[in-house]
Amino acid sequence: MNMHVSMGIVVDREKHAVWDGALAEYQAAKDALSQHNSTIYGPLYKELERISPRPSLRFQIEALNGQVARYHVDPRDLNAWDDHWSPVYRRKAAEGRDAWLTYRSNCERLGTDAAGEESDRLCDAQCAIEGTLIQMPAPDQAALLWKLERLFGPEPGDADDYAPGWCAEWMNVVMDDARRLLGQNVSPFLAWSTDEKIAA
Repeated sequence: MNMHVSMGIVVDREKHAVWDGALAEYQAAKDALSQHNSTIYGPLYKELERISPRPSLRFQIEALNGQVARYHVDPRDLNAWDDHWSPVYRRKAAEGRDAWLTYRSNCERLGTDAAGEESDRLCDAQCAIEGTLIQMPAPDQAALLWKLERLFGPEPGDADDYAPGWCAEWMNVVMDDARRLLGQNVSPFLAWSTDEKIAA
């Protein structure tokens, strides 16, 4: 084995080691989020929904002519309607305010806010590592497949916030990986002749 081949193997192993380390970090972050949501945040939120579902802060008033107007109680100013001239408005707003205060009291008692913030923190950590992996050059076809699964596989496809259009920054890296690992160094369009481009 000559020196160039040996150096290539060392570099290749280093790339795999970096990828494998980041992938293990991603899996640990994913497991931590799943564990927290399934054992802490999920049960707390389910209990909150059982005893005190999040109330609507909107109320409506029907005029004598049958027209319905809708109003809103601002959670940052729960007493804004207290001095309204109409007792109907005051009563409706007070019902919404009291329901909100009960809901918030149960949130604090159960600790759902803190649990939700921890869930967000763990999710942000997982997403940050995922972004690092996507933008890292894939060391082999298995790594490329992992990226494609993360972008287009069944797991992201089932998510409520899934969008089939990804940022160019991510897609350019993945396409560079695909060309390099699948034996094509340029895009097919760029490899066509002028006549072929015109015909297409």
